[in-house]
Amino acid sequence: MGIDLVVVAEEHKHVLANLLQFYRYDFSVIRGYELTPHGTFIYCYLDSYFTEDGREACFITADGQLAGFTMTRRMEDGAREVAEFFVARRYRRHGVAGLPPGRCSSGTRVSGCSPSITITPRPPGSGLS
Repeated sequence: MGIDLVVVAEEHKHVLANLLQFYRYDFSVIRGYELTPHGTFIYCYLDSYFTEDGREACFITADGQLAGFTMTRRMEDGAREVAEFFVARRYRRHGVAGLPPGRCSSGTRVSGCSPSITITPRPPGSGLS
């Protein structure tokens, strides 16, 4: 199974927001997340991943299909911290979570979202640590 990380472009923020609903649902049993009157879960940091330096959201794809996401933030010491991580149930227990670090800035073209997303490689030191 080919696994890749694909930087989430702002034009695909709505796709990430949809996946965050599944993520919050999965954790609602553990963390007590409540539904809004509209039947959705709130995630108040989504916009920060598109406006703040040091935050990065990536889709996880498996054989070109959307399989989840990872959201990281750069710490003061330069290390990356995984803030959120989600793999859709269909892809769990298939090695999708065992991504090698640093794949987000690979320059790989994948078809996990429509339209296909092309990643522009980042300068050294600016990708996942």
